[in-house]
Amino acid sequence: MGRLDFKRGRFTVGAETRSIEKGLRGYQSVAGDSVDYYRFHHELSVEDPVYDEGTGVGRVFHGPFSVPVLHVVHLQGDDRAGGTQGFYTNDTLAVTAGWRQMARVGLTRTDVRTNAYLRDRIVYDEKVFRIERMTALGQIRRADLILQIEGTQLKADELVDDAQFAPYAIDPNALGS
Repeated sequence: MGRLDFKRGRFTVGAETRSIEKGLRGYQSVAGDSVDYYRFHHELSVEDPVYDEGTGVGRVFHGPFSVPVLHVVHLQGDDRAGGTQGFYTNDTLAVTAGWRQMARVGLTRTDVRTNAYLRDRIVYDEKVFRIERMTALGQIRRADLILQIEGTQLKADELVDDAQFAPYAIDPNALGS
C-alpha cells in the first residue's frame, strides 16, 4: 500500500498499479475466460442514414480479437410472453476485464467516455452480443484498472446486414430444433 503522506517510499502509485495488473494477469491465467471482441470499422461500413441498417457491404468490424478476461457471466433469457410480439428471449452478458487487455484491442479511455464502443460486438458461447455499457470498476488516480462490459444478445434477424456474423445468423428455431 502506498504512503498517504508526501514522503516517497518504495510503494509508489506506479508500483502499486503494476502489482495490481500483475495480480489480475495471474488470476486470469488460472481462473479467467476469454471472449472474441470486434471493433466497429467506421470507414469501411456502409449504413442507411435513416434506419441505421447496413447497406451494400454493410457493417464491417476489425477482429475477432481474442481477449483474456477475468470473468464472464452469461445469463440466458427466459421465455416471457411479449404481448403481441409472442415469445422472445434475449441473453445478457457481463464481462469483467483488465483495462490493459481491452487497450490491446484498441479501446481507449476516450472510447469509454464518449460511448464510442456502442457499435462494437462480443462473441461468447456461439452468440453475438451488442455492447450496451462499460463501467470502470477500479481506478487509481483516474486510471482505469478493471472494466465491466455489459451486453445483450443480437438475434438472427438483427445480424443479416453484418456479413462477418453470417454464421451466427442462422435461427436454430427455424431448423426445427
